[in-house]
Amino acid sequence: MLVEHQRLAYGIGGLTPAEFWDSTPAEFVPYIRERIKWKEEQDKMENFRAGTIAAVIANVNRDKKKRPTPYKASDFFPSLNSGSSQAAQPPQDRLGTAQRIYNVMAAAWRSTKKGGKK
Repeated sequence: MLVEHQRLAYGIGGLTPAEFWDSTPAEFVPYIRERIKWKEEQDKMENFRAGTIAAVIANVNRDKKKRPTPYKASDFFPSLNSGSSQAAQPPQDRLGTAQRIYNVMAAAWRSTKKGGKK
């Protein structure tokens, strides 16, 4: 059991051995729980970013007759589309940032010679 706690502390916790041995169980357990939640959120946001980039690239050569609606990030990462689960959705402030990045990328593509053609 101690080996597992050390693995968590040094891995996901990012603690040094001295910090691990100086912490009490009352400090360590909530810290690791929060770090795990933070890591899951970071993974979801990374999936959202990758999905957004994939959607931009896929929309470049999308045949509008075969697929009238543009691709979205959730088309490439279905975990982003898990319905009512609040934890699976990116936080709104970060979602807004990702949407602004998508809009800038899409506008940059439309401003090119090839992107401006229909």
